[in-house]
Amino acid sequence: MVSKFKLGEVVRLVNTDRVGVICEGPKNINGEIYYVLFIGDSHKTYSEESLEPAKAKKADVITTLQKRNFVSLKDFTSYLTYIKVERPLSNNLYSFLSSRTEFQVHQFKPLLKYLGSPYQRLLIADEVGVGKTIEAGIVYTELLSRHNLKNVLVMCPSSLRYKWQKEFKKRFNEDFAIIDSQIMKLFFRKYEKYPNGVSLKGIVSIQTLRSDEILKELERLQISWDLIIIDEAHHMRNEGTKSNELGKILSLSSEGMLLLSATPLQLGNKDLFNLFNIMLPEEFDNFSTFEEQVKPNEHINLALMKISKKYSPGSILESLQNVEATSQRERFLSNPNYNFCVDLLNLRSALGNDDVVNLQRKLSELNVLSHIYTRTKKNEISMEFPLREPITIKVEFSNIEREFYNRVSDLFLNMHPGCPAGFLLQMPCRQVASCIPATISYLKDICYSRELKLDIEDFDDESFLDEKLKLSDSDLPKIKELILFAEHNLNQQDSKTREFIKTITKVLDNGEVKKVIIFSFFKRTLNHLELLLKERGFYTARIDGDVPFIEREYIIENFSKPDGYQILLSSDVGGEGLDMQFCNCIFNYDLPWNPMKIEQRIGRLDRYGQTSSKIHIYNFSIENTIESDIFLRLCNRIGVFEQYVGELEPILGSEIKQLTTEIFNTKLTPEQQKERADKIALVIEPKFDSIH
Repeated sequence: MVSKFKLGEVVRLVNTDRVGVICEGPKNINGEIYYVLFIGDSHKTYSEESLEPAKAKKADVITTLQKRNFVSLKDFTSYLTYIKVERPLSNNLYSFLSSRTEFQVHQFKPLLKYLGSPYQRLLIADEVGVGKTIEAGIVYTELLSRHNLKNVLVMCPSSLRYKWQKEFKKRFNEDFAIIDSQIMKLFFRKYEKYPNGVSLKGIVSIQTLRSDEILKELERLQISWDLIIIDEAHHMRNEGTKSNELGKILSLSSEGMLLLSATPLQLGNKDLFNLFNIMLPEEFDNFSTFEEQVKPNEHINLALMKISKKYSPGSILESLQNVEATSQRERFLSNPNYNFCVDLLNLRSALGNDDVVNLQRKLSELNVLSHIYTRTKKNEISMEFPLREPITIKVEFSNIEREFYNRVSDLFLNMHPGCPAGFLLQMPCRQVASCIPATISYLKDICYSRELKLDIEDFDDESFLDEKLKLSDSDLPKIKELILFAEHNLNQQDSKTREFIKTITKVLDNGEVKKVIIFSFFKRTLNHLELLLKERGFYTARIDGDVPFIEREYIIENFSKPDGYQILLSSDVGGEGLDMQFCNCIFNYDLPWNPMKIEQRIGRLDRYGQTSSKIHIYNFSIENTIESDIFLRLCNRIGVFEQYVGELEPILGSEIKQLTTEIFNTKLTPEQQKERADKIALVIEPKFDSIH
């Protein structure tokens, strides 16, 4: 018996508008032919007699539309279904409405880039709060609707595993397991025996995968991954680290790869090159060549900025044509998109809306990294983000408190003459500016352990991991003397604590603020504040690196409820990756010395989903301390509290490092310290203006 239909053909159920595609068959059962159709969201079996070609309906719809007549909604949706299954183009989105999120156009930009890329590799570098997790989920669900994804792995810092699990379930109804080292090893054993008979879909920490044993097995087995998603991918940027090695091993055996990072990396710098080298080592194998390749991007980005700020066509053209002075001149002169932009800018005395759209699209395509890199900024999307309102709470030390601060600073910064006052020796000075009661406990711990060392919360750079200093017998009596001085003279509530209690009581009483998150760099400070607040009846919780991840999730869920915690105390590590858009008030009880840490704190609240029109930012400042005179001064100058300054991170990082070195190693006077901070601001301000 000859069959009417073939595999992959689009058919319609007779006398209905239901359209499907044949995915199995024909099968002869008792003399009748049957087919398995993918129709709706499932596979069903139908007899040949119940099916007819869908092309006739397609022709009917096209003819009707060409005559400028309406067709029924059912006919039109059937026609669209036919087009999609007939021609599965990269920009046909099969999971368009599969997420349980409010539709935002910008969140489909990474998906379209990914589908249009021949490499199936993409670095998503959106600003904090734009929605990178949702964008990665959209890519995943689209691929799932097109292919059978057997092995999918989401990699992230340990603190973010449960957040990813919750987001995939809540927004995409996808169950991803949390993978630990034992589950991973079990999968390795099964995969070695039955590589085609096992699958894994889960979330694993970067820390777990970069262990020596796991790394060795990943390299040996070369597991075929359908998709790898790496969150906070900037942790892999340093050559020679296990994290970097892990990225390269996974990239070699993965069909698709998404790298996510809100940390902006300067185009052309080594960090960015190293991430591209992980994704596409065959294309990005030489840093010098890479630097030459990306030089035109500076001029393209400047032209795009001028378009957004409504500069004249002549000014935009002047910036754009600077690409012809680079080594990529011939590539641009032969590019139709480039010539279109030049011709348009030459013809226009002013740009209309269509001109702006065309120029922005074509210039974005000219970016030499556009096939592997995407970045969306908050000022590029139509969403309304809240106003940031900073308020500085100035605190004056009493005479005794000032003496204690000076004694601690003098002791530790001069403890070992000739030894550079690095990150380690700064910690006692920063702790006393943060919280005097917590400092007394800190000094006692130092005496007991006889060493000065960093807590895991105190660094975000692997280079500080093993930094410690053994104290000599001559050091201990000096520290004990400080403890005795504090116990005899500082038994009253300190000035900062008094001002804090007064401020938070007033803030919560005014009715505009319902929830407050309080950040501190130090766990001892958080412990002190937790006891203080609970004694006064505030419904309070605390999260830091010592709080298990599952417990953190419970605390955040409780904090998000109207009748839940009023106040959440958090360290920078404890709050990493957590979304607090239901909260509109933040207290910086102490200030990180890197302004980007402040930006990350504010970014927990200032993000997609924030419904408040204003975020209240309270910054506590002790007058005449390094924190106040230098770092708060610098933050105010560059506007870190008022607006997003993430684009400045590559510049700020090196400047802050140099400033810190000068402060402690060259013994600048207070006035010289202020002048140095002002000079950094003068360097940064023009660069900030150019990106906003």
